[in-house]
Amino acid sequence: QIVLLALVLASVYFSIVDIRSHRIPNRPLLLFLIFLSILAVATNSNLNWMSAAISLPVGLLLSIVAGLGFGDVKLLMILTLFFLPSNLTSASRFLAGVAISALVLMVATLLKGGNYRDSMAFAPSLFAGAILCASLP
Repeated sequence: QIVLLALVLASVYFSIVDIRSHRIPNRPLLLFLIFLSILAVATNSNLNWMSAAISLPVGLLLSIVAGLGFGDVKLLMILTLFFLPSNLTSASRFLAGVAISALVLMVATLLKGGNYRDSMAFAPSLFAGAILCASLP
């Protein structure tokens, strides 16, 4: 469960950074990718290349249509590569985690006096989906 712990700790860091600055810096993302790669080798984990390949065009489309930042697109690819097996159940769990978390963040933004057009941090939602996938069998 070291991988799940690493995921949760990374989610705290990236979520705080994204909420404060609405950016996900490249250097920490690269370190996260390297760290997860080392963990994958050490734990003999399978990588989900198909999920990552699908997440790229989806992320790019969301960046054009919905204003998703490129840091979020890169984070999406990393999380899907390591934590989203290519099956409908995992995809459903991931999307449910992302959607519920995004809804909570949207409501919190509205309660703070913002509106639906305000920039919102998306890293917490991406991590919620990944944690849901990683923690359920």
